[in-house]
Amino acid sequence: MKPHPLPKTVAPLPDELLSGWLSRLAAANYCDDAELLAHLRIDTAHGTALDFNVDAAAAAKIANAARVNVTDRLGPPA
Repeated sequence: MKPHPLPKTVAPLPDELLSGWLSRLAAANYCDDAELLAHLRIDTAHGTALDFNVDAAAAAKIANAARVNVTDRLGPPA
């Protein structure tokens, strides 16, 4: 079962790191980063490591929940 889309979304800023955008997305939805990642079923231990290496499954979960196109925000699949 995939997570439901988040009630509020925020547009990513140019050259913003994924962790920064996820923090703003969490704040807009009244939770912290760990709660957001837990909702998305992404291991909270990854945290800022997502800035450097995000797998396709995690990218798809984030894009679905945030209602953005995965290639617009997260780049093409590796």
